[in-house]
Amino acid sequence: MSIEDNNRIEPDIENFNQSKKPIEDQESTENELTNFKNEAVEYISEFKNKDNEIQQIEESVSLSNPELTDKVKQDLKITETIANLNTQAELLKIETDQEIEWLKLDDHKFNEDNFYRVVDEKGYEDFKNTKVVRSSTTGTDSHMAGRIEIGHRPTPFPSFSKGKPDPSYMREGSNNYIFESDTPMFKVGEKNPVTNVKIKGSHYAHRPINQETGEVMLEMTPEMIKNIYRVNKEGELHLKKESTPE
Repeated sequence: MSIEDNNRIEPDIENFNQSKKPIEDQESTENELTNFKNEAVEYISEFKNKDNEIQQIEESVSLSNPELTDKVKQDLKITETIANLNTQAELLKIETDQEIEWLKLDDHKFNEDNFYRVVDEKGYEDFKNTKVVRSSTTGTDSHMAGRIEIGHRPTPFPSFSKGKPDPSYMREGSNNYIFESDTPMFKVGEKNPVTNVKIKGSHYAHRPINQETGEVMLEMTPEMIKNIYRVNKEGELHLKKESTPE
């Protein structure tokens, strides 16, 4: 072996690799940064394209044009109508999900402490559609009870009789319905339970009174109705029973 061979310095591979690593890390970081910039440019470009599309749509629909304005309003009405129809369909589904059964009653005795309201088929349909018991909003048809005309004079409140339904309000040849309630009610001459003032008016029937405000209630919710009866054309009394099918 020559002196030159003895004096030759072998390269430090380990230190060389360590010194090279930061360079590789830097190159990797630069590549990642370049990729990120490219992705950012693509994202911004895509965003600008979407923004341009939106601007074109907005420019194409100018609400300053009366015809387009009317069309937009019409579309809004259609949307509102569809929403209302969906709501009605949902209510109808709830009703159809319940099996309604009319149970025939023989020798039934009404509760003398409860209150009863008689309505015809039109009044019962109004209850099913509005979900409230109320007086007729359009006026009742002519209805003679003996020589007395008890039609054409709806009260502003749903009127009731105490202890039993008043048969004079039932119409012959059609189904009649009876709402029964145990909600406290009062008539002309009695004192208002809240104001302690004597009730006055031309309508003698019992009426529901709000126990907080003392005002006469113009509508009653289904929760305030204890039972519903039907008197069919043959005069048979039935009790409405509802059950949810399994």
